[in-house]
Amino acid sequence: MTSKTDIPSSSFSPPPFRKLTYDVFLSFRGEDTRKNFTDHLYTALKQRGIFTFRDDEELERGKSIAPEIFKAIEESRYVIVVLSRNYANSSWCLDEIAKILECMEESTVVLPVFYDVDPSDVRKQTGDHFEEAFSEHVKEHPDKVERWRRALSQVANLSGWHLRDGYESKVIGEIVEKIFTELNDRISTSEGLVGMDSHLKKMLSYLDIGRPDVRIIGISGMGGIGKTTIAHVVSQRVKTQFEGNSFLENIREVIEKQGPVHLQEQLLSNLLKSNVNVQDTEMGKDIIKHRLCTRKVLIVLDDVDQDEQLEALCDRKWFGPGSRIIVTSRDEHLLNRFDVDEVYKVNPLTDVEALKLFRMKAFKEGQGGKDFLELSKEFLKYADGVPLAIKVLAGSVKGRSLELWSSALDRLKQKPEKKIIDVLKVSFDGLQETEKNIFLDIACFFKGLDRDRVTRILQGCDGYCPNIDIEVLIEKSMVTIFGRKLWMHDLIQTMGREIVLQQYPKEPEKRSRLWVSKEIIHVLDRSKATSAIESILLQGPTKDNVVLSINDSFSNMDRLRLLNIWGVKFSGNIKYLSNELQYLEWLECPLDSFPSDFQPDNLVELHMPLSRIKQLWRGEKGWGMLRHIDMTGSEYLISTPDFTEDWSSPRHFGCNFYGAEISKWKWFMHIKQGNSAEIPLPPNLLDDANWLGIAISAFNRLCPEDPNMSLGGAISDSEDNVVTCGLEIDGGLVLRAAIPFTEFGATGFAKDVTWFSYVPRNGKWFKSWRQGKLARATISWSNQYFTVQSCALGLVYNKDVEHLVHTLTSCELP
Repeated sequence: MTSKTDIPSSSFSPPPFRKLTYDVFLSFRGEDTRKNFTDHLYTALKQRGIFTFRDDEELERGKSIAPEIFKAIEESRYVIVVLSRNYANSSWCLDEIAKILECMEESTVVLPVFYDVDPSDVRKQTGDHFEEAFSEHVKEHPDKVERWRRALSQVANLSGWHLRDGYESKVIGEIVEKIFTELNDRISTSEGLVGMDSHLKKMLSYLDIGRPDVRIIGISGMGGIGKTTIAHVVSQRVKTQFEGNSFLENIREVIEKQGPVHLQEQLLSNLLKSNVNVQDTEMGKDIIKHRLCTRKVLIVLDDVDQDEQLEALCDRKWFGPGSRIIVTSRDEHLLNRFDVDEVYKVNPLTDVEALKLFRMKAFKEGQGGKDFLELSKEFLKYADGVPLAIKVLAGSVKGRSLELWSSALDRLKQKPEKKIIDVLKVSFDGLQETEKNIFLDIACFFKGLDRDRVTRILQGCDGYCPNIDIEVLIEKSMVTIFGRKLWMHDLIQTMGREIVLQQYPKEPEKRSRLWVSKEIIHVLDRSKATSAIESILLQGPTKDNVVLSINDSFSNMDRLRLLNIWGVKFSGNIKYLSNELQYLEWLECPLDSFPSDFQPDNLVELHMPLSRIKQLWRGEKGWGMLRHIDMTGSEYLISTPDFTEDWSSPRHFGCNFYGAEISKWKWFMHIKQGNSAEIPLPPNLLDDANWLGIAISAFNRLCPEDPNMSLGGAISDSEDNVVTCGLEIDGGLVLRAAIPFTEFGATGFAKDVTWFSYVPRNGKWFKSWRQGKLARATISWSNQYFTVQSCALGLVYNKDVEHLVHTLTSCELP
């Protein structure tokens, strides 16, 4: 059996942090446990980065044993004593345990393991093995016997592990976990670190010290998240297990100022303990390769942002077996390109960890109280788990009065902390121009929107490549994906918006992007806008429900691409609207129609719920980019543009009208309650060679348990809002369109949604199709709150386009 001994336990509070040589000293009787329990324990400790002394491995031949053993015991934080049957037979082991007892009085932690022996036999030196051993020692070592007995008795009184006919692996796991956790706590406490335990566990598992291969581990994350700190703590924990170690900090900055040769010389100097003169980068590579190829080394390369930096300093073939390289970078793709073995993505601190760190850095002894705690939480909302931000904010208020804390918080809301912004801005400065523009678009306009939707909207911008640009932003930890939505840390967004604000701090009309309501209303009300403005995100309401006139407000905005107005009341008809518009959303728009010279060639989405508009635009206008229209509740609308001009591309429309039904226009119909429906199809439907595409439509009703739930509420309450269409031919799926409901232009006003999708014959879904017999089509909603009331599918021919468009736009209004 295995169990913790049920004898009185000593207090195992961690000793003060000391710079000692070893984490653990193993005391054991070789003939009993060297090749089984002790060997397995030693390996487990080593794999977790716990530096352990084992006498049969560490002592050099020819040296006096006793002094070396005693020195190792003195320089160890923990001693594990494996008390086995023949332990007391060895005077060497008994000398060890007497020395261990002396060191225990000086804060060394002693952990006994009773391996196939009874703790009481050890304590009292009774039983076949311990009693017989001491009967001999009385004759041979009378001057030491009392000291040995006292040492055994005191060690046996400590809490430990009793192993007899049980699972050794369980005991080993408990011992290793205890030491690992306490060592981490000691490091964290001594250096003011918080949350380091989980980082260490993951990093040490990735390093897998003990394996003979050369491993490269990456650490990625946004600026200020703690990558360098984690790398430093890990290297301090394991560096004694290598023949040499080198920590190269701020590589990006150092190479900019001094070049790669300087870092190659520093690396060689650290590892060889001698100065090496390097003439150029290639010479440095050769020296590193030839001088270090047989040495087991630990190298940390901190803040890498270019492939060339890694190529100059690191190749796994250059270093000896068992070497480990840690690389920190904000660019996860850079790490993957370099073929690292693992990438550790650093997450923000939890709320509990963040508060603990803030209190450590902000409060003086005796300072605190409920009021300080409440303000602390406000600062932590701003920092949002980023250690650098927490430390900077805590330092700015440390030792100050409650009144000054409150004042500092007010200032923070108006102006971000420069030290934090400067660190984060490094990532922005390293972007290409199109990446910078898309980053600013997300920070100032698109945060929280569906990724595919944003990609499609930005696709038409000159020079923009949103697919790859957004992917780069994700890899550089500047943008994240939450479900299907584009997201970013609040501090990253603050940094992006601060960059825009600094373009013209006192003149918002000259900035490229506007989002502060007060500034936007000032610009629009006084018609002060300039051609610099590319996006406006105005989300009111205005003070006292003021109605603002906008007749000339947009006249100079010839580069305006993105416009979103909610909750602000305007009057008048604008005289000009930019032809560069790609996205237009305007709740309760007061316009009767768009300006006559407006050309919607670039418009991708149009959302104008509850508008007063009668006609979108007159005459023949290009709308080749348009994919989504939402005119929910626009009761004055009498006509729409001619949508018949181009049926070569997919179209997805969300009508979002109250009570809209599907026209019976030549559809194959099937009605089914529930959130899915099936449409049986004639097997020869596709035999005709003249059809242009397939139109699929569904009428869906919001049926939540809560009768007061709105459409917007149903969408936000569900994690997955997707309509899936499938078309089966001969039992195989030839078409499957999974389209996010957020792309339908859904608003919070409608109870019913008519969804329409057109898929052209020459589109990607039909390219791989070969002649076959149709089986059925299916439509299903992932959102639990919707039911499919009716659905339909039909083939579209040239002669049908006009009628189909009429079907799409003729939904009855309440």
